[in-house]
Amino acid sequence: MKISASDWATISDHFDRLADLTRDERQAELDALDLDRVHRRQLRHLLEQHDRADSLGLDTGAPERLGLDRDESGKADAPPPDWQGQRLGPWQVDEIIGRGGMSVIHRGHRADGQFEKEVAVKVLKRANLIGDGERLTEETRILARLEHPGIARLIDSGTSEQGHGYLVMELVHGRALDAHCRERELSVAAIVKLVIEAARALEYAHQRQVVHCDVKPANLLVRDNGRLCVVDFGIAAMLQRQPDAERHLYCSPAYTAPERFRRAPPDTSQDIYSLGAVLEELIAERSDRDLAAICAQATARQPEERYSSMTLLRADLESWQEKRPVAARRGGRTYVFVRWLQRHSVAASLGLLLVASLTLGIAAALWQAREARSEAARAVAARDFLIGIFESADPALMRGEDPPASELLRRGADRVRSAMADQPRLLAELLHVIGRTQLERGLIADAANSLDEALSLDAADRMSDLRISALSDRGMVAYEQGLFEDAVRFLERSRALALEHDVKGTRLARIEVRLADMLLIVQQADRSLSIAERVVSRLADAPTGPAASIRADALRVQGAALQETGRLAQAQAVLEAALELQKRLDDDEILLAKIENDLGIVHWYQEDFDAAASVFERSLQHKRAVYGDDHPQTLSTLGNLAGVNMARGDHAGAESAWRQSLESLMRVHDGPHPDIAYTWGMLAWSHYMRDDFTGGLELVERGLAHRDALPEADLAMVNWLLPLRSLILLELDRTPSLSDLQRPGEACDDLDGISSLQQRFCLARRLLETDPPANCHTSVVPAAGAATLDSLPARWRDAYRLLRQRCAGDPAPPGGHITAAKDPRWLASRLDELAGKPGRDAVTGPD
Repeated sequence: MKISASDWATISDHFDRLADLTRDERQAELDALDLDRVHRRQLRHLLEQHDRADSLGLDTGAPERLGLDRDESGKADAPPPDWQGQRLGPWQVDEIIGRGGMSVIHRGHRADGQFEKEVAVKVLKRANLIGDGERLTEETRILARLEHPGIARLIDSGTSEQGHGYLVMELVHGRALDAHCRERELSVAAIVKLVIEAARALEYAHQRQVVHCDVKPANLLVRDNGRLCVVDFGIAAMLQRQPDAERHLYCSPAYTAPERFRRAPPDTSQDIYSLGAVLEELIAERSDRDLAAICAQATARQPEERYSSMTLLRADLESWQEKRPVAARRGGRTYVFVRWLQRHSVAASLGLLLVASLTLGIAAALWQAREARSEAARAVAARDFLIGIFESADPALMRGEDPPASELLRRGADRVRSAMADQPRLLAELLHVIGRTQLERGLIADAANSLDEALSLDAADRMSDLRISALSDRGMVAYEQGLFEDAVRFLERSRALALEHDVKGTRLARIEVRLADMLLIVQQADRSLSIAERVVSRLADAPTGPAASIRADALRVQGAALQETGRLAQAQAVLEAALELQKRLDDDEILLAKIENDLGIVHWYQEDFDAAASVFERSLQHKRAVYGDDHPQTLSTLGNLAGVNMARGDHAGAESAWRQSLESLMRVHDGPHPDIAYTWGMLAWSHYMRDDFTGGLELVERGLAHRDALPEADLAMVNWLLPLRSLILLELDRTPSLSDLQRPGEACDDLDGISSLQQRFCLARRLLETDPPANCHTSVVPAAGAATLDSLPARWRDAYRLLRQRCAGDPAPPGGHITAAKDPRWLASRLDELAGKPGRDAVTGPD
């Protein structure tokens, strides 16, 4: 089948209109079109190929989709030769790694002995497609000049004896952009960052008069290190300039500028169109007016209406990224002012959360400070506060550097204290705004000071609205400080005051979700579950907006509470529902990350470690993007990822993550904190699991030193450190404390269904309790299934068998003892005693 420019002109408008319709709508429209049989077949074929476009294909283009790989009679071109195992010039062709409409891509390597290099070898399916060798050499020379980190280099080219052109390119290990974004569930900001990288690479090529001509997700690969690389650079343009280009169109219709189908020569505006189409597809159904305007201008039907250069498109995307006005919006003064506020040096230092919190918080302060002398006076006070914040960023004061968020907020607080001493209500409101913003930025000690001062200004308890919100925020500060019982008390007071003043709706729901979350931490899972379920039920009719987002958070807490009470399947279902709801609502990466973190914990308890690690990695990516590396929320998920890596046997990876976490925790917290003690313990456990008992003992001692300085209310989180120390002492053949091996409320009658650490605590305790054997009886031997025993290291299986022989009368194995020669000293001596042999002083073989 052949298509001409006139044929495309006939069907192109129909294709544009029908491509976005459903199949049923499209069929009805197709039946009603006044087209002849040939044009109708061409249009249907193009629409079908559009629907099943392979986003991972390396080179699927219009020739295949329009049937242009067929001759006049409709007969397909002859299949290409099998190149695998053959030589093309100095290159050995290895296995196929991709197929496209016009080529087959092989892995290859240098085979002439001059040097070693692994490459991608792209062999064109049709012979004589590029033309004579001199033209191919010149084209290759131009493309080989492109030296850019975002462009896969063209290394060599040539023509086989059969006339098939081949191109040797840098082999890029990575995923197609759309697959990468989909699999990692990237935020809009992360997607735009990658598209900007593509724009920079294309801009570099355009400045050297090279046009790509086939920009599509499959040609935008994200390397394993997260950086984007453009592949197949300029090859479509090379083909397009060949003598038979009138019949063949080398492109991908979904991303191709309309003028290409009218046989317009390659031009930079076509790459601009294609990259805009890629971005539009990647952010589909995510509302952002600025990005919609950028995509609309980039994909304008007429080339002159698009960005005049890739530089301008890239600049607009960076403006969006930096919260500056984008040229495509052509916004008025209000739009420009909002973007100015967001891009100010204060915003660069504090981030969008700070500006949003201050702006919205001050608006609330103006509304709620009814005792101010007049509306004008309140406006002036708030204006002076913001101006003071901006003046604090004066380069003359900071020697040319932007001050950090903590410093700007401290200066703002100092300014309002002196300027508003005679307006306690407004002062309290602004200190609350500052404190909440400090909390959101992870400035925990500063947040505590600001909120405590705001609450002290309301000693008479007259400002109920302020007090309800400030107590709730103060509860979250206490949580971040590791003072969990205090967190519950603050939130209980906030909730009681809200109920007293008949506060309802989302405001009460948000407080209750926070309270339910804290109750989980202090091991009140049943009460937490009850509160969360009531919030979920009250907000059941909220499909969108803030209420729906709070409902998603309540579902998260409900799922976590179900997990704590052992209902793992229900917990997974509830958390997956929360995740799905939040994904539909907006790009709130904070809540999304929290839900993913709790879902990862459920997978962990279900012993689906790979699924847990995958979810934790997504959560960590979201949290780092929002909070940075040192925020407590980021560190919580980093610790979970380390823990699940340990569970699946990656002890080195786990230890690396624990050390990263510990370094950050020591920077964040000035004094003892349960998270620090916990992380020292996990480092000790990772050393223990590698049989480094001496190193493990040193680390657990450091954890215990932090634990000893904690308030009693926070000890539950680290009540396993003393048993771990005793376990390590046992492994070192020292005398551990039996009482230290007993954790409060922990049973030792069944090894099934408890963690590997708990299994060792239990067995060690029973070994000590039954030494001397006179204390031994059948009831002290815990039950254990075959699968549990198989999962234990050999020495602990022997320890269990020792208990069975000593206390339950199991027969000794042949030879009188189990595997004493291979067991550690503490176990070998007891096995020998059981066999009637004298105890030994040393281990005769490795564990």
